[in-house]
Amino acid sequence: MTKQREATGVLRKAFEILSYFRLNPDGMSLGELSQLTAINRSTAHRLLSQLHAVGFLERVGRGRYRIGQALFHLGLLAPQPLELRTACDPAMSTLAYETGETVNLSVLDQTEILVLHVIDSAHEFRMAAKVGRRLPFYLTALGKGIAAFLPQGDLETLLQNLPKPLESRTPNSIRDLTVLREDLDRTRERGYSVDNEEVVVGVRAVAAPVFKGTGEVKASISLSAPSGRIPEERIASIAASVVRAADSVTIQLGVDPNVSRMLARQARMTTLIDPSK
Repeated sequence: MTKQREATGVLRKAFEILSYFRLNPDGMSLGELSQLTAINRSTAHRLLSQLHAVGFLERVGRGRYRIGQALFHLGLLAPQPLELRTACDPAMSTLAYETGETVNLSVLDQTEILVLHVIDSAHEFRMAAKVGRRLPFYLTALGKGIAAFLPQGDLETLLQNLPKPLESRTPNSIRDLTVLREDLDRTRERGYSVDNEEVVVGVRAVAAPVFKGTGEVKASISLSAPSGRIPEERIASIAASVVRAADSVTIQLGVDPNVSRMLARQARMTTLIDPSK
């Protein structure tokens, strides 16, 4: 019984450590975790080393840890991510086959997008994406395709929680909230979002939202490719294909995508007319 209690205690402490990464997804140090969990440094160090050894944690920077790929892939087996991946895979596969380009699925996690599923392009020169990748939502078509259709209160909370100044990765990256709000307004109006070389110079992406349940946006699907294969004059036609793919998933999940988009636009117009909303 003593060994069983010891094993249970170790397991409880390991779960306690992992749970604190919800509050600090960018990573924490041994000292921070020891202080937050009230686990002494030597025990915390041993647990961190064991969690790192099995891939549940990974090292970032000097002495810092964050959630690792092994734990992330286990998370994909949870009902909601698994349901989304299963529902989206046929439409994503068809879109990838018809266009020959990389197709991605993401959800919004706090102020970042989290990539859940990727179907790679067959082209030798392609936009390489990885399941589990995180990026600030405002830099990506995937993120803007979700944020633009959030309920107004949720969108305002999201924007208020962004770091100041906004992270910039290319000359085309959005750098202030006024420009970001304008971009989200355009996305909401036309039904799709665009990453115009905002993450990587020479790469464009087009995304559309996936709605679920009550008609709220739950995810987005994007097509990404070198800019030469998505010239500006082709964005609208490519977007039509992406929207069709995303809408087919929304319909499969029991929601009318046209109604969901209309409600999002109406909510925005109501807010513009009456700022107290």
